[in-house]
Amino acid sequence: TSGGYTASASNENTGAQRYAYKAFDNIRSTKWQMSGTNNSSAEGYDLTSPYNANSNSPTITDNNGNDHTGAWVKLQLPGAIKISSMYILATSSNRRPDSAVLLGSNDDSTWYVIKGTFTVANQDENTISIPESSYYQYVMLLVKSLTGNEGQQQINQIEYYGIPEYDPAAHGTDVIARSVPNVPNTDWLELYYDGQDYTSMPSSVTD
Repeated sequence: TSGGYTASASNENTGAQRYAYKAFDNIRSTKWQMSGTNNSSAEGYDLTSPYNANSNSPTITDNNGNDHTGAWVKLQLPGAIKISSMYILATSSNRRPDSAVLLGSNDDSTWYVIKGTFTVANQDENTISIPESSYYQYVMLLVKSLTGNEGQQQINQIEYYGIPEYDPAAHGTDVIARSVPNVPNTDWLELYYDGQDYTSMPSSVTD
């Protein structure tokens, strides 16, 4: 947890210090990674291509009763946002996401689909457009399958882009515009010009 943001995951490779928060730390070389290398691992599940679930695989059920099974990484934000796009950096060709779903919640209990099952391109960096959605304070990327068969989900960086929800109670800065009168007041001065036929203008004008 830092600055109101909290990262968590369905499972972490703690031995290699590849924690969930490292997917959001703005450091390209660090990463979140699942632990375990096969379906009988102590952590209870693994990802292969295609996803190979077992009885201990985590499943998230959305508000419509649909189950989504896979390894997930979740970010709690200080306030709700409406996501317009996401960026994923995954440098391991055998451990990057292949099939995934993006879920959102406001209570960390009831989950809504922000973007239904989508395929991540087979490259290190991907920017994915998100259709207009509601505002959510919790965002979960759930990976259903990997591009390779090494089994351990691994993501270097995730970035979410969107619009924060308007908070009428938020503290801001009021801007007041007002007119400032001239001092001394030079408005409405009457000027008189002598229109006689001078061969040259006088040295001064009478007002």
